[in-house]
Amino acid sequence: MAHRQWHGTIHSEAREVIANIVEICNEEELSKHLLLLLPKATERAAVYAGVSYATVKNIRKEDKKRKENDANRWLQSPGKKRRHISRSVVCVDDFDICIIRNEIHNFYIQEKRVPTIPKLLPIIKSKISFPWGGTSLRRIIKSMGFRWRRCQSKRKILIERQDIVNWRSKYLVKIKQYREEGRSIVYIDETWVDSNLTLIILHAGFIPEAKLFYKAGGATDNAPYHCVQIDKPPMPYSLKKDMISWLRHKGVDCNESMWKNDLYNQILSLKPKEKVFKINSILSGHGHSVIRLPLYMCDLDPIELAWAKIKWIVREHNETADLSLAKLLEVTNEAIQEVTADDWAGFCHHVESQEKR
Repeated sequence: MAHRQWHGTIHSEAREVIANIVEICNEEELSKHLLLLLPKATERAAVYAGVSYATVKNIRKEDKKRKENDANRWLQSPGKKRRHISRSVVCVDDFDICIIRNEIHNFYIQEKRVPTIPKLLPIIKSKISFPWGGTSLRRIIKSMGFRWRRCQSKRKILIERQDIVNWRSKYLVKIKQYREEGRSIVYIDETWVDSNLTLIILHAGFIPEAKLFYKAGGATDNAPYHCVQIDKPPMPYSLKKDMISWLRHKGVDCNESMWKNDLYNQILSLKPKEKVFKINSILSGHGHSVIRLPLYMCDLDPIELAWAKIKWIVREHNETADLSLAKLLEVTNEAIQEVTADDWAGFCHHVESQEKR
């Protein structure tokens, strides 16, 4: 059977596929047998190309249709003829997300009805500045960990991810224990100050001078400072050399002739049950215990209430959103001074009442 040969430039995505095929072929050469049996053609193609079984299955169907109609035509990229709708940039802070989450819960707890996008949208618009539509709200709700699931009546209901619910339960138990022990609790959080995301502020429980300002985009990597892991284990699709390096660092005897699947099984056996973060290690080294707030639950963080006041003051002085960085820094410092000790005590009291709900 004759195959057409590509004579043009091979771009990065195709090169990655070829590199994956070469790596699997090398593994088969070293082990002296095929990774998968010959009758499993679709599964073998998926492994060689580094794509899913469903992708190869769909390409098979498309290729079959192409050969029936025009064998000389190249396979098309999916979605090329589809009308693409440009997505607007939606910018909401943690405080706004908390309000959206609370409104979803209010539908179930107070109103005793299932929340839907048409029902939620006007309520959200009345509570916060939300100039976008239902599609944007749906994307935000999905990013918050909510999913629509069918119940026994075949009706779709909005539920929260179970891991986030469990995280909140564990946090509430731990914070209650620390309060009963009489520990001093310091909240650390960061936020952007202006709508252009020019200036970021980091603060530790509004302790005097425990703050840091930095310009957005100044980070050295893509991960936030509080999410950098120590000794992060490789993923299933990490390079083989990275898997071997990690295992050897753990004292495991391994070599290039081993399959990636076997290497990853050994990684899973040594993988810690909980992630170890660099910032946690630094704080623990100074005698502090670290509890991570559950995702999207700023009602448990008094700093979020302080952020709301600070941002309101900044907006009052920056109505045209064109302040210079130096002037914005000055206005933000003044706004922070407006958060008094009585304000902070009230914010903390409110959070404690939320913890007991």
